[in-house]
Amino acid sequence: SEDALGRTASSLASSSSRPRKLFGKTLISTFQQEMNELSATLEARECHHVRCLRPNDEQAPLEFDDTSMLRQCRYSGLLEATRIRRQGYAHRRPLRTFAARYALLLHSHESRRLARHVLMSKAFDACSTICEAAVSGGLPQDSFRIGHTKVFLREPGLVWF
Repeated sequence: SEDALGRTASSLASSSSRPRKLFGKTLISTFQQEMNELSATLEARECHHVRCLRPNDEQAPLEFDDTSMLRQCRYSGLLEATRIRRQGYAHRRPLRTFAARYALLLHSHESRRLARHVLMSKAFDACSTICEAAVSGGLPQDSFRIGHTKVFLREPGLVWF
């Protein structure tokens, strides 16, 4: 009886050291695998942001509402961003950020100081002066555009700046 008890205890100990194996996939493991695949796809494409859009307002499966999607794309600015990218301006920076970052291109110490701490009302002028200095330094004129709130840069402008 002691041998039987010893064998039973040893068989329990050996069975508990083996990892428990599940048959089939669980919902969590399927979700984890799909998320890993999505992450791998996004990392391969070097995406900088992801926009999530609902295909319909009722959240019903397998239904796609064109008007709802168009409204969401317009509201999120996706259509405007796509239009600007099609024109070749892949990068955009807010005026004050642009002026503060590239103030070093200005000639005088005083103008650099003012550009770093510029108010929004004067940011357009500061960015114009910085871009003029860049053009005199060899940047092509069509590499940038200054908008109401942002500076838009094409690839040559981005490389230069």
